[in-house]
Amino acid sequence: MIRFRQKLNQILHLPILRHFTQVAFALFLLIVGWQFYGFVRYFATLGQSEYYNRPPVVEAFLPISALVGLKSWLSNGIFDQVHPAGLVLLLTIVGVAFLFRKAFCSWICPIGALFEATSKLGKLIMGKSRRLPFWLDYPLMSLKYILLAFFVKFVLIDMPGQAALAFTQSPYNMISDVKMMNFFFNLSSTGLIVIFCLFLGSFFLHSFWCRYLCPYGALLGLVSWLSPMYVARNKELCIDCGKCDKVCPNSIQVSCKDKVLSPECTACLNCISSCPKHKALEIRLLGWVFLKDWRFPLLLVMVFVIVSTIAKFTGNWYTQVPEEMFRILIPRADEFNH
Repeated sequence: MIRFRQKLNQILHLPILRHFTQVAFALFLLIVGWQFYGFVRYFATLGQSEYYNRPPVVEAFLPISALVGLKSWLSNGIFDQVHPAGLVLLLTIVGVAFLFRKAFCSWICPIGALFEATSKLGKLIMGKSRRLPFWLDYPLMSLKYILLAFFVKFVLIDMPGQAALAFTQSPYNMISDVKMMNFFFNLSSTGLIVIFCLFLGSFFLHSFWCRYLCPYGALLGLVSWLSPMYVARNKELCIDCGKCDKVCPNSIQVSCKDKVLSPECTACLNCISSCPKHKALEIRLLGWVFLKDWRFPLLLVMVFVIVSTIAKFTGNWYTQVPEEMFRILIPRADEFNH
């Protein structure tokens, strides 16, 4: 029994559990991607291939469409019925950032997991993970906030409500997920160079994409500033070993803070799992000790399950675009542009 508990504790060790959660979501999205590919291929071949149902989760990869849908909803009071799951997931991810800080980035996001794996491969080959000097690191971090400001101004501030509604109901938006898939299947030389540079940057610099360029992460970071949840350090119990600083993927000096309130904190909990002193580091919610073991990711995942279930029952999950429209639009996808 003691050996079983020890083995269970090893399996449920937070870093292992986080990577397991990332892999599980990645496998889930691969299944979703295959299902969506089958859906598109059925209409692209005029019904000559096997039919698959369209998976609403694919709309999670349409953040700009979801942002326009949010603008339309706020301006016109009409919830997006073309990509409802996309809007639901955007609101859920933002809500999760408020409740769990940027845990979405470190526990769920497949893009973040892919670039994190690339950084670990680089560390394995080169022997260490490189970081930019302070004077260059912080100015570059502003890039993702500049990108976020551009989208917020262009969509939420400058775009008229009627224009947002017209975009959500346009043929282009109806098959924007199809065009996204076709873009990656038919990458131009420019697209290949950009993706290669992103992987190269992540190979040499830890968290290159997430730290410097991801506007979604910038949004979640700003929301997490308002979060009542944070990592707290007990100065009386802390032995100043510095292990928490070394394992932080975002270069936060945890050992120098009473509360980790940085918008760069992704709630990966590496600092807590590496701390040799019991209760020196804890997750706190409004000052109270919060979940810090396997229940933390379980609660995180349950939020998505509960919200998507509610969205299904309220009719805000599945697209209202009829299949007859997909039958017309998908074979002609290359004809539609912004």
